[in-house]
Amino acid sequence: LIFEDNENGRLIHHSFQKGENLGNTELRLPVGSKRIAAIANSPKKLNDKALSSYSSINLISYSFEDDDQDHPIMGATGSGKDISLSLEPLLCRIIISQIANNMENYELFESPKARLSNINASAELFGKTKYYPSETVSSKEWMDFPYDIGMYAQTPNIEMTCYPNDTEYESFGPDMTSLEIQGIIKGERRTFTFPVKSIPRGSTVFASVSINSETNASCDFKTSPPGRD
Repeated sequence: LIFEDNENGRLIHHSFQKGENLGNTELRLPVGSKRIAAIANSPKKLNDKALSSYSSINLISYSFEDDDQDHPIMGATGSGKDISLSLEPLLCRIIISQIANNMENYELFESPKARLSNINASAELFGKTKYYPSETVSSKEWMDFPYDIGMYAQTPNIEMTCYPNDTEYESFGPDMTSLEIQGIIKGERRTFTFPVKSIPRGSTVFASVSINSETNASCDFKTSPPGRD
């Protein structure tokens, strides 16, 4: 999407390319500075009429359930005469880097699995610095750990994705995205829920889980900004 770089920001060109090996594209445009909005891996076609001015790009949003971990939706904007863009994904990653069993006598934590709940259901691609969900969804499936958790800590590196959620406190406002760990202790299925404090766009959150008793578990989160994991 190419717009005039002025107060009106009129759309002057919209180019769509499909395929994996995209070459260079040459365009004939009016002389002068331009504003550019680039989108990659969009699962839906954009409406030129609805995007007639630069300010309208703030209306472009995507659903988490339409995004693809292997081909994530990405976007970037820039302005000037010589423009280089770095595309940024909406998707964030939560990785269970370690899980330890600290129960008395190392009672076995059997059939462990994980999922995310209260995932931000949709997000704007442009114009947002903070993301607070108006609707939430949960992971469609639980992800199984490779082994039961006994006396030795494990590093499963189970990876799950979500959309950004900058909620920092549990309150009557937006829900915090949560990591859920489920398993069987002494024949009873137990579920432990850990809210994740603030998940910036494109970030990676590493989770270290400790199962402490039949009714208690803890989790430490470490957030890595985009491009630093």
